[in-house]
Amino acid sequence: MSFLVALTLKQSIGGVVGFSGVILPILSTLESFPDHVKTLPVLHYHGVKDALFKIAETEAQAKEFWAGFKGFRFEREEGLGHRMSKRGIEYGSRFIEECLVSCN
Repeated sequence: MSFLVALTLKQSIGGVVGFSGVILPILSTLESFPDHVKTLPVLHYHGVKDALFKIAETEAQAKEFWAGFKGFRFEREEGLGHRMSKRGIEYGSRFIEECLVSCN
């Protein structure tokens, strides 16, 4: 859901972090989003052991979808299933800090 909100907001935001998710099929092309979205920092954090959203398909789909975005990162965590982890929260927090610093 964080991706959907970030991509459809009319106002610019500093970045977005998504944990263990996928891009909804309704989100089709970069051209359909506001201009500011093309430079949006995006962190997609995903567990390698996620049984709901398999890592290979999720990573391939994410990299294809986000290919036109300048600030995209896909981070995998070994051994993590479909949940958040302390490591993921810490990584996401550092990403947010980077976004805040670059906005100022």
